[in-house]
Order: sequence, then structure tokens, then C-alpha cells
Amino acid sequence: MFSRPHNRSTVSYVDVSVDLAQVRTLDTFHSFLEALDGELTSVYDGKLVRAAAEPILYSSFADGDAFANELSERAFNLLQEYDASHAQATELRGAYEAMMAARPVPVKPEPKFDENGEEIPPPPKSKKVLREEAEQRKRDTEQLRAVLTVEHRETCASIKLKNVFNAKVIRVPVARN
Repeated sequence: MFSRPHNRSTVSYVDVSVDLAQVRTLDTFHSFLEALDGELTSVYDGKLVRAAAEPILYSSFADGDAFANELSERAFNLLQEYDASHAQATELRGAYEAMMAARPVPVKPEPKFDENGEEIPPPPKSKKVLREEAEQRKRDTEQLRAVLTVEHRETCASIKLKNVFNAKVIRVPVARN
């Protein structure tokens, strides 16, 4: 999750390269903080501890020169929400497309002609058939709406997390122990 050796270490902060894919596997922000505290303890033999009062910042540049955004519990939860929305959107979209693909393609009947060569209109559909078709269209619309709602939620989270997805280095404020 954290690469060693750490990028930079000063009296007030430590810059650590981070693998966001591994961070995303953690359940809570508290677990991330525990893993980070464990990393600091193992590398610095307990001489440096994370300063809990100050925010953890991240940089989207590998060299870690510009730290403008905070990696907060809110951002972490939004990342978790994005992952859940992405999984749900993929599942719902797959189910919807499979359902539509399994449905038989409606075949338009061949036109019939009378003795004069005029086309005979097909008989009107019964009310029962029309009602069933309307109910099926309504179910299809509701399922498509559910798919689009989840995809929209995923897109919104993706826009909010644009910079977080590119996080490469975190700056952890530290204090001497």
C-alpha cells in the first residue's frame, strides 16, 4: 500500500507514495489511518507519530511537489461509494442487456392482399395483449431508469474524485514521539 523508502521526511511531515488500488480495498478511513500509523511506526521505530489534528494531503504528481487537496474521511467514503456504484452499475447494465438480448425480436407479419390487390390490415390486438405489452414496456422503462440512476451516481462520484483517482503521494503531518 505504501512504498518504501518514503519520498521525503522532515520534522513536520513525511511524504509517502501510495498505491490507491490497495487503499481502496480497505473498509473504512479508520483502517487506512491504522495502516498509515503502522507504516510510520515500523519505518521510524515509533519516533514519529501522525499528528491527528492536521489533515493528510495528497499530490497527483509522482514527485510530490504540490499538495493542495485533503485526503479526508469524506473523500475516502466517496471513493467507497464510487466503487459500490460502479459494481452495481456494471451488474445492472449487464442484467438489463442480457434481458433485452434474450427477448425475441418481433417479426412483422407479411402483408396480406385481397383479390383487388389491396393490402388487408392486420386484425387489431386484443385489450389483454395491449395491456401486457404496456406493462412490459413499463417494467423495461423502470429497469432502465434504475440502471441510468446508478450510472449517474457513479459519474457524479467520478467527477468529484477526479483528482483523488490520480493521487500518487500523500503528505502526512507528523510529530516527534
